Amino acid sequence: MDQEAMNQDCLRAYDDFIRNSVTSEGCPPGISDRVHIGEGIAFGGSEPYDTYSEGIGWGMLLSVIMDIC
Repeated sequence: MDQEAMNQDCLRAYDDFIRNSVTSEGCPPGISDRVHIGEGIAFGGSEPYDTYSEGIGWGMLLSVIMDIC
């Protein structure tokens, strides 16, 4: 796979993450967006669309990758 194809894969993963995992719904006052786990996904009594640090971490990693692509 060449560099351009890898860059396109990174962009696609970033766009998918933003489109499917970031929302402004349910944010506390003063917070504009949050990462959620999605519909139908629950861990140990959590509710669908809860926020977890793992999701935030994936978003941070994708952001760094996008910065260097």
